[in-house]
Amino acid sequence: MGKWLLLFIALFVGLGACAGGMIAWLSWQPLENGDTYMGLSRTMLRHTPFSTFLVPGIFLFLVLGLGNLSAALLMIRKKDSYLSMCMGGCLVAWLLGFSFKWGCCGAGMGCMSSSC
Repeated sequence: MGKWLLLFIALFVGLGACAGGMIAWLSWQPLENGDTYMGLSRTMLRHTPFSTFLVPGIFLFLVLGLGNLSAALLMIRKKDSYLSMCMGGCLVAWLLGFSFKWGCCGAGMGCMSSSC
């Protein structure tokens, strides 16, 4: 059961990260014009080093999305790989980076520090 759960999580995170990465990737042009795009706005990035969602979107799509889908493919082919463990580490680093570095203020998830 453990391998099926890991396969489900890898597919779920991979597909979600690809979709989210594509949305963020495609949002740079409307955000440069001052518009919003599918709920994303420039004010969400005010406490981050980014001016658009292009770089986070590319990272989300390529590393977390395609990386987790690759790990799922290797699990389906029954090749033991540590890629799923590495992808879990990347996901934890991604979440901790947003939580501690920027206090989640820029991610629209509520503010964890009093400086926002």
